[in-house]
Amino acid sequence: MKRGLVVVLSSLAILGLSVGTVHADTVGIILNTNALGIGTTDYNAGGDGTAASADQPGKIITSTTAGQGSILTIQKSGIAGSGTVADPLLVTVTGASHLDNSAGPGTDFHAGIIYLTNSNGSSPYNAIGDGLGIRTFTVDSTGKRIIDSTTKRPEIEGSKEISGGTDTSNTIQDGPPHVDERADFNFNSGVVPLQANSVKVVLTTFATTDKFNLHVVTANGTYDFTNLGTGNMTNPTDSVWVIDFGNIPGLVSGLETDTSVIQSFSVTAIDPADYNTSIKAQSTAEHFLINGFTASTTTVVPEPASLLLFGSGLAALGAYARKRRRAA
Repeated sequence: MKRGLVVVLSSLAILGLSVGTVHADTVGIILNTNALGIGTTDYNAGGDGTAASADQPGKIITSTTAGQGSILTIQKSGIAGSGTVADPLLVTVTGASHLDNSAGPGTDFHAGIIYLTNSNGSSPYNAIGDGLGIRTFTVDSTGKRIIDSTTKRPEIEGSKEISGGTDTSNTIQDGPPHVDERADFNFNSGVVPLQANSVKVVLTTFATTDKFNLHVVTANGTYDFTNLGTGNMTNPTDSVWVIDFGNIPGLVSGLETDTSVIQSFSVTAIDPADYNTSIKAQSTAEHFLINGFTASTTTVVPEPASLLLFGSGLAALGAYARKRRRAA
């Protein structure tokens, strides 16, 4: 009997060592209203002091919580949504504004409003001037959002792109500058694991003088890159630039070889003067959009031999149990 048990346990142990092959899928997300299934027009595109676009529950909303702005949820297939079993939630996108102004911490003054262009583009590299930007609420002197009297929606303002610059006032104010804005991407890494060094983020309308900071969190650690520009990206076409996490030119950080799961990343527009004292500070320095991103997800697929061995192991275990019952 002991010998039979050894055979069963040996079979199951071998199964544990035979994990199968790794199958990689490429995920591609295009950040415009058409691709996301949000509509056929720009989203949150009204002029300063106009009402925010209507919520689309489960896709994109303007949070009613103080200090929070837009929340965009995207499924693995690339459409906006909260996720299903067949098409799970991939990433939640939010934003922030007025990051170089410390006034009104935790108020709507620092909340980011997501702007999305309308496009029929079919790839994350498809169009100049197409993608996701960050705006902000119109606020009162305390940093509280102002509500439009007709629509009962919050009023929004600011340039449509992700903007950098320098705000010297350090007080809550209505109107420009709306600078040092940030887009945050938080992944559902426990359900859809993406390989950190496979991520490629596409920026559009990015000028050769523009600068940004990049913050990346993976299962292995945290990476912070400051004062990045065109010299740290590739340029597949005019005014379109790619941040390749596996190859950031001029930098060796460990991210380029980090094959662990990515948990989040953030892109913040800044003023080049923040890191270069020879440059004069500008009230508004940068204006770019995030067109989309690609990444690879890895899934272990059991080998046919492993499945057969597993079945054999279960059959042997059942036979052993029956034999013990008869002996008793």
